[in-house]
Amino acid sequence: MTARLVLEDGSVFTGTLFGAARNAPGEVVFQTGMVGYVESLTDPSYCHQILTLTYPLIGNYGVPAKKEDRYGLLETFESSRIHAAALVVGCHGDETSHWEAVQSLSDWMKEEGVPGISGIDTRALTKIIRERGTLLGRVEVVTKGGGGEGEREFWDPNKVNLTAIVSCKVPRVINPGGTVSVVAVDCGIKNNQLRCLADCGARIKLVPWNHDFTSEKGIDGLFLSNGPGDPAMLTETVSRLKAYLSLPHTPPVFGICMGHALLSQAIGASIFKMKYGNRGHNQPCLHDDSGRCFITTQNHGFAVDVTSLSSDWSVLFTNANDGTNEGIVHKTMPYFSVQFHPEAMAGPQDLEGLFNVFLRACFEFKSRSEQGDEEGGVPVRCMIDDFVSGRGQQRCHGEEHRDWVILERKNGETEEITPNLGEVTPTPEKFTTTVTSSEKITPTPEKVAKTPREDTPVGVGVERGCGLPRKVLVLGSGGLSIGQAGEFDYSGSQAIKALREEGIQTVLINPNIATVQTAKGLADKVYFLPITPDYVTEVIMNERPDGILLSFGGQTALNCGVELQHSGVLSRYSVAVLGTPVDSIILTEDRQKFAEELAKISEPVAPSRAAYSVAEAVEAGEALGYPVLVRAAFALGGLGSGFATNRSELENLAQAAFAHTKQVLIDKSLQGWKEIEYEVVRDCHDNCITVCNMENVDPLGIHTGESIVVAPSQTLTNIEYNLLRSVAIKTVRHLGVVGECNIQYALNPDSRQVCTAPLSLLPFHPLVSQ
Repeated sequence: MTARLVLEDGSVFTGTLFGAARNAPGEVVFQTGMVGYVESLTDPSYCHQILTLTYPLIGNYGVPAKKEDRYGLLETFESSRIHAAALVVGCHGDETSHWEAVQSLSDWMKEEGVPGISGIDTRALTKIIRERGTLLGRVEVVTKGGGGEGEREFWDPNKVNLTAIVSCKVPRVINPGGTVSVVAVDCGIKNNQLRCLADCGARIKLVPWNHDFTSEKGIDGLFLSNGPGDPAMLTETVSRLKAYLSLPHTPPVFGICMGHALLSQAIGASIFKMKYGNRGHNQPCLHDDSGRCFITTQNHGFAVDVTSLSSDWSVLFTNANDGTNEGIVHKTMPYFSVQFHPEAMAGPQDLEGLFNVFLRACFEFKSRSEQGDEEGGVPVRCMIDDFVSGRGQQRCHGEEHRDWVILERKNGETEEITPNLGEVTPTPEKFTTTVTSSEKITPTPEKVAKTPREDTPVGVGVERGCGLPRKVLVLGSGGLSIGQAGEFDYSGSQAIKALREEGIQTVLINPNIATVQTAKGLADKVYFLPITPDYVTEVIMNERPDGILLSFGGQTALNCGVELQHSGVLSRYSVAVLGTPVDSIILTEDRQKFAEELAKISEPVAPSRAAYSVAEAVEAGEALGYPVLVRAAFALGGLGSGFATNRSELENLAQAAFAHTKQVLIDKSLQGWKEIEYEVVRDCHDNCITVCNMENVDPLGIHTGESIVVAPSQTLTNIEYNLLRSVAIKTVRHLGVVGECNIQYALNPDSRQVCTAPLSLLPFHPLVSQ
């Protein structure tokens, strides 16, 4: 059946109907997330909006069954029903590929009475919205005569109090066993916000948007949720919030999205409607005090005018793309709010620890109230700074929420108080990215360039504590044969260009004359020599570089760098390894050590044993049970690796592997599992992002070089996608990687069981990186 999307500017997009066969008017918005269509459709903030998903293929993983968690909240679904008026997509996949799917996206939308339209050029539609601003529109079912069935005028949902539509009607309590009492004002609250509060130990009293929370007794904190519509319409809530903030000894306040706008209005700040808003899962936000950048989930069409803030308030976060405000914080009181969604669902949870900060402030308020102390305490701004810098606890989920350390300052002394926030059983499926700081990730001379020498050329300065070198040696690829791809030529070329832009002299060793790297005018000097320790040592002696880059020449360059470190050449000539230190390179290449490191951060790997002889390999295979995977350490492209289903096959593979390496790892076979990859980049300031992810079309067991890889992944739900993303960032930080790397996973196709494979410090898919 044919349907069309009609915009108020006269634009018409014709496509194919799926879901319910009915017309739907609303405000047309676009969202750039690649996963999480179930979470987005059930987000109350999309109430009466025609949601356009810019990611082209929607519906691959279907829709799961409605199951409740331990708090009685629906998992995956952010509310009990779809709130969007309609869904617009480029391509709708009606065939599902996921173990949790119980129905297709179309069938679910049909049950909910919500229409969808596919076959739309969402890129063109998004361009119209970006150029002209958010538009009203309507989805029409086209009749046989070609006209719209039951056509009507455009309808502006922003003229209606949408919050009153989606808010709860009567108060209710979630997690009654929590030890910190929080009143949550429901302006269109998402289930995961309630879950985050409860996981942090809160007893939550959920109240309607117009509830008189100023009369609540014995509360330790006030939470203001997200919600749809124009914040200026909620004058009743704003008035009550003003009165609440004027009360003596006011408990902490935390607002998200609509809650951010309400708190801003209550303190006298003004808000404005944005041209087309920010909706997506990859919005960068800068923390004002530290300058650190975080990736956030956003869904809003209004913003706060920071010029209207009073002197008691400070900017907390700023959108790195458009410069709009993303958060405010009181300078001395425990009040703060953010425009983005730290609870995500869908999206990354890099800043979910803000719930921890809020509950920590609530606990301190409760503790002081019980002691009769109504003044003093740690300002919430300091708590947020500690969290962002990694000096404080970050996780809401798991055991850490019972082990916070609150610093109480008395007479110049610091006393540690360890509060108990109630017994909350950790949920295995929940996860949080932590912003940690340890000796492994503290910038060192190996991870960043050394302090410039006295003879550093003018113009080469120090950027945010990382000294820039004068001259850098870049190791290119090993010798290529006719027909080989030279896959690291792109990334190496970009590295040389970046160094030149910083005014750093570049010296390249690359034996391949027909590459971009070796082209005239790129590197300052090129040596057409093999990438071997002897030749590289000679170049170092001749050129005396300050630093060396090992990650842009494939396995050959990495192995060479390790040998140069072990032989003492780098230290003898004061050559700093730029990017990932050699010790971390060894951890990623030595599969046994890698497994030991992941065990330290409680991340699983496939059961495995290291072997240094064929006899040890056979012993390992017998202990693990066949089939097993034989892997050669420090080998090129899986050389000497393969699956063995019996002792004879294992002996043959082990003999072949030991011809190339001294260590062979025997892994329990995960053949048939999904193979997923993430490209991760981390800088010397601990900013860490995932550039993209990929999914192998073939199951695990087919060599990557012989398998079709699709970017981004096609069959991962939001939970799986961001679980693996969080593990990737956590692993990279723990190992001290600086620069780009590729991390691979085996994901059980019938559960959320994950095993992490040793990461590669090579720009694994340079074409994707473009």
